[in-house]
Amino acid sequence: MRDEAVRVHLKEPDLLVVAVLCPETARRARSIHECMPTSAGLLAQGFAAAYGLAGLLSGQARINLQVSCDGPIKGLFVDADAQGHARGYVKNAQVNFLTAGGPFDAAGALGGSGVLSVLRELKAGEFYRGSIAMEQFDLARDLERHYRESEQIDTAIFLDVAPEGPERLGRVRSLFVQAMPEARRGAVEEARQLIESAGLAASAERAMDLVRPLAEHCGGEIDVLAEYPLDYVCGCSADKVLRAVLSMGREEIEDMLRREGKAVATCAFCHTTYEIGRERLQQMLEAIDESRSPEEDGEPN
Repeated sequence: MRDEAVRVHLKEPDLLVVAVLCPETARRARSIHECMPTSAGLLAQGFAAAYGLAGLLSGQARINLQVSCDGPIKGLFVDADAQGHARGYVKNAQVNFLTAGGPFDAAGALGGSGVLSVLRELKAGEFYRGSIAMEQFDLARDLERHYRESEQIDTAIFLDVAPEGPERLGRVRSLFVQAMPEARRGAVEEARQLIESAGLAASAERAMDLVRPLAEHCGGEIDVLAEYPLDYVCGCSADKVLRAVLSMGREEIEDMLRREGKAVATCAFCHTTYEIGRERLQQMLEAIDESRSPEEDGEPN
């Protein structure tokens, strides 16, 4: 079973549905960040949610899902696009609750005060951020409020992270159901009640298996708009680190040379460490000097 997402249009009620299966992505994130079970479970929810958010937008869309909170996990961040690439982290990977109900206690990890933000790219270089104070401390329910209050779009969201045998991240999946412009009144709530009463298909092998019961209930007439694999993709590189250091300017680079003799950066998403040595930093300073105009140096024309 591969990680994948499917985006479907249910014609009769005019609903857009995105289904996500991403256990392998969640397990890879757990391994990269060395997460304890509670942190791993909440991060898995974050990935399932972010893939769904990006899938609703389609095309070249990219979103950031961010939670900041006063609970022990402190927050999470997941960056995802509609081509199936995502990366993310939790601020405290070492949270684990040994309770009778099991180690994955999302509300306990999030605490009693928090903010949920969704940043999406409208077009190249133009972004929109919607933020709400968390009330339910349930990622699905608070995301539904985000859509109602920030987007004014009726949306039902289901997130499922559950063990299978000894694997704590056995099931990691999501289902998003959103009203389109011609959707009949109450169609999303009807879909919500159906899914809540039946639950998500326990034995789903493909993302489409999560959609099929709802599609059959709505008459079965659907358009499959997209179906694509999902993967954890970071995108960091030595070149990006070089550009970031260069953008810091002469004073910061000189300070690095004096104090450490080098620059060291570790990616928060994949933990790859990049080191820029003394010689390269000095070359950066020379490049800055060469790029300065005579006016900046105080020289006459």
